[in-house]
Amino acid sequence: MKDRGFSLIEVIVVLIIISISISIVIPSLSKVSKGIELRSWTQKISGILRYCRSQAVNEGQTFSIIFDLDDRIIKIKSLESEKSSVIYPKEIMIKHVNIKSESQPSEKPVIEFYPNGSSNGGDIIIENGVKKFKIQIHPITGIVKVLSEEV
Repeated sequence: MKDRGFSLIEVIVVLIIISISISIVIPSLSKVSKGIELRSWTQKISGILRYCRSQAVNEGQTFSIIFDLDDRIIKIKSLESEKSSVIYPKEIMIKHVNIKSESQPSEKPVIEFYPNGSSNGGDIIIENGVKKFKIQIHPITGIVKVLSEEV
């Protein structure tokens, strides 16, 4: 008579192999997840900057993006009023906001977009310990560019 199926030992060996594989894969998935979250927030921040540039040109007024690094808030303001604000998560660190030329010195970094499409320019470095991105704002054209850097 032919035996069909698996023995208990074969099933246990397969389960051990699967559990070892899972324990190896899960930490790398966590790293990938953190990298995806950082990329997502970098795209969101660069999108905010691009939106403010286009609104400054369309509405004919200066738009300011204020980076409150202590409270983890990015505020968008026009000459008329505060438009909106975004709170970013603790896992995302805006390490540095370098402004090329500030028209009005302030304690919080401010990037401005003017009605002609230009900007005061600057660099923003965003990281999470695994990966780092740099957002560049060209002062003459106001073009926003995202660069990836290794930590």
